[in-house]
Amino acid sequence: MKHLSLLKVNYGSHSNESCYCDMAKKLDRGTIQMTDSYIEISSQNCSLESSLTLFEKDAFTETWKGTFSDGTSFRIVRPNKNLTAIIGDSLTIASMLKDGFAVHFDIR
Repeated sequence: MKHLSLLKVNYGSHSNESCYCDMAKKLDRGTIQMTDSYIEISSQNCSLESSLTLFEKDAFTETWKGTFSDGTSFRIVRPNKNLTAIIGDSLTIASMLKDGFAVHFDIR
């Protein structure tokens, strides 16, 4: 089973999203299961479960769109498989807004 390790938190420019950032921070040290269509993260303090839709793919990353339990959309960003082999695995839970919140984790 793989676990998340919190690296960095960025609250972004939209104060109305701070509750999502705070929730994502609580996923630190949680277990993660993710496929191309589903994510489940469970920690002692919080959990996140969502279906996922591939949103964007480029030479370095893959981005999926998910939905919080209240219906608000978010992004999951991960390095692609070739880059993961070089730099290791990571995950970012982020706002759909370019200047919104982002919470970065290592996956171990």
